Amino acid sequence: MKHALEVFRTDLRHARNSVMASVVLFGLVVIPLLFTWFNVLATWDPFDNTSQLKVAVASEDTGYDSDILPLPINVGEQVLSQLRANEQLDWVVTNSEDALDGARSGAYYAAIILPESFSTDMLTFYTHGSHSTDIALYTNEKKNALSPKITGAGAEGVSSQIAESFTETLGEVTLGVVANLNSFVDSGDTQAALDRVEQRAASAQEQMRSSARTARALSDLVASTVPLLDSAQNILNRPTPEIPPASGGVDVPTEALDAALARTVESYGTVRERVAALQRTADSTRQTQAGALNLLADQVESTTAGFRGMRDSVNAALSPINPAQAAIITGQLDQVIAAQDAVQARLRAAVPEGGIGKQELDSLDKARDSIAGLRQSELRATVQELQDSLSGLRGTLSGLDTPTELNTDGLRRTQATTANLAQTLDEHAQTLGELRREIISARDTGDLSGLAKLAGADPDALASALAAPVGVERQAVYPVTSFGAGMAPLYTTLALWVGALLCSVFLRTDAPVGSPRPIAAYFGRFGIFALLGAAQSTLVSLGLLFFVQIEPAHPVLLVVASWVASAVFMFLIYALVAALANAGKALAVLLLVIQISSSSGAYPLHLLPEWFQNISPWLPATYAIRAFRAAIAGTYHGDFWLSLLALLAFVIPTLLLGTVLRKPLEAYTTKLNSALESTKLM
Repeated sequence: MKHALEVFRTDLRHARNSVMASVVLFGLVVIPLLFTWFNVLATWDPFDNTSQLKVAVASEDTGYDSDILPLPINVGEQVLSQLRANEQLDWVVTNSEDALDGARSGAYYAAIILPESFSTDMLTFYTHGSHSTDIALYTNEKKNALSPKITGAGAEGVSSQIAESFTETLGEVTLGVVANLNSFVDSGDTQAALDRVEQRAASAQEQMRSSARTARALSDLVASTVPLLDSAQNILNRPTPEIPPASGGVDVPTEALDAALARTVESYGTVRERVAALQRTADSTRQTQAGALNLLADQVESTTAGFRGMRDSVNAALSPINPAQAAIITGQLDQVIAAQDAVQARLRAAVPEGGIGKQELDSLDKARDSIAGLRQSELRATVQELQDSLSGLRGTLSGLDTPTELNTDGLRRTQATTANLAQTLDEHAQTLGELRREIISARDTGDLSGLAKLAGADPDALASALAAPVGVERQAVYPVTSFGAGMAPLYTTLALWVGALLCSVFLRTDAPVGSPRPIAAYFGRFGIFALLGAAQSTLVSLGLLFFVQIEPAHPVLLVVASWVASAVFMFLIYALVAALANAGKALAVLLLVIQISSSSGAYPLHLLPEWFQNISPWLPATYAIRAFRAAIAGTYHGDFWLSLLALLAFVIPTLLLGTVLRKPLEAYTTKLNSALESTKLM
C-alpha cells in the first residue's frame, strides 16, 4: 500500500509541474461533461418541434350529394380546414401535382393526397358493396431516417382525425338539419326530403325486424338440437365397442345440427349392435335381456323427444318466414319420429315375448335410414339459409364464426348469442319506429320539435360526442421531465465510458522505472485514473442537476450511480490496457460500439435482434443505464441497488485480468508493441 501511494503521489507531482499535463487532464475531465450536456439538451424535446416538418396535403375530393337531403357534403374540404389549424406538423395545402413533386425533390418530408371518391366512399359506408377509403401517403425516406416515422405517425393521426371529422361532420349535418328545419318545413323540397327519410326509416325498420325474426328462428333451432345431441351422446357414452370420435370442430349452427343428426344415426347403429349382441348371446338370462331392452327403449324414447322438440321449434320459428319449407321439414321430422316410435314399440314388445327377432333389427335399420335421409333433406339447406341471411351482421355474430367444440355448452352459448342479437335488433327497430313516427308527425303538422328532441338541443355537442366517445387519459407511472431526460442514462453512460477510454489513451499504465513491486505499481498508476474518473462523474451528474435540470426523482442516487459507474469503467479499461496494451484499447472501443446498441439505452431490448438481447446481460453499460434510470425516474423494490451490485460484479474478472493474467500476457504485449513500432507508422 505504501509503494502504491508513492507511485500515485509521483504522478500527481508530475501533473502539477507540467503545464501540458495540466491542460490535457483538464480536457479529459471536461470532455465527458460536454458530451452529456450537449446530447441531452439536443434531444430535450425534439418532437415538440415537429411543427417545422413540412408535409404537403392535397384533396381531389369531388364531394357527395345525398338523395335523402339535397346538401352537398365535401369531407375532403373539412379535413383540409382542420389541418390548417393543426400545428403538429407544418401542413402545406396544395394540389396533388405540387405535393408529389415536392415529396420527390425534398421540399416536403411527405405528401398526403385524398382521392376523388373520398366523400362518396365515406358517406356510403353502409351500402352494399362499399369499401373503406384510403389516403395516399408519399414519404421521402432519403431526406432523413427518422422523418418518415414521424410523418407516418402524423399520417395515422390524420387518418384518425379524418375518422373523427367524418363522424362529427355527418352528425352535424344530419342532426343540425333536423334541429333547424322548422324554417323550411313549408317548402316542397323539405316535404320530399322528409318523405325520403321516412321511407328509408321504414325500410331500415323492416330490415331490422326481419333480421330479428331470422336470428330468433336460428336461436330456437339451435336450442332444439341440444336435447337431441344429449340423448345421442348418452347412447354413445354407454359401454360399447369403440366408436370413432366426432370431428374436432364444427361450424355453428348448420354443421352442429348436421353433426347432431350424424351422432343420432351413429347411436342407432350402436343400439342395433347391442340388440344383435343380445340375440347372439345364447346364455343370457331372460331377466338380463329384458333389462337391456328396456334401457335401449328408454334411450330411443329420449332421442324421439329431442326430435319432437326440434319439430315444434322449426314449426314455430320457420313457419312465419317460409311456410312451404317449414311444412316440408316438419313432415320429414314426423316420419323420423314415427320410425323411432316403431323402434321403441318393438323393443318394449320384445321384453314379455322373451326374444329378439328380425322385426326389431329391421325397425332399427328403418329408423336409422330415416334420420340419414333427413341429413340429405332441405333441413340443412334451410338452416344454412337462415345463417347466411345474417351475413350483414357478421360483426355482431363474430363469435359464431370460430370453430366450436361439438358439445351442448357450445350450442347453448350460440343460442344465447343469437337470442341477444334478436333482442338488440328489436330494440333498434323500435328506435327506428319512433323516428319514423316523429318524421310522419313533422311532415303532417309542420312541427319539428319531436325530431329536435331526438337530435338534442346542441347538435354540435352531440356530433362531437359521437365522433370521439372515448378519450385516453395518460398517466405516467415513472414520469420524466422530457425526452432528453429519458435519454440521459444512455448519454451519461457513454460519456463516462468515453472519458475512461480517453484516459487510457493519454495516461501511462506501465510500471514506473525502478518500481519494486508490480502490484503496487499497478494500483499506484490507477490512482490518477480513479481521481480523474471521480472528477468526470461529479461534474457530469452536477451538470445534469443544475445546468440541464433534468429534475431526477433521487438526485443523490444520481451522483452515487455516476461515481460507481465511472469507477468500474475506469478500472475495466485500465486493466485491459495494462494487460493487453494497444489491443486493450481496441477492445475497449469495440465494447463501446457493442454497448451503444445492446444496453437498451435507446430502444426497448425486445425490439432488437436476438443476438443483442442475449449479450445485453453481460455488458456493464446495461446495469449502469438501469441504475441511472432508477435514480432519474424512480426506484422499485431496490432495483437501483441491485443494478449497482451487478455493475460492481465486473470488478472481479477485471481484477483477475489486471493482476493475475497480466504477467502471462506480458510476453504477448511486448511482441505486439515491437511489431507496431517496427512499422515506423504506429
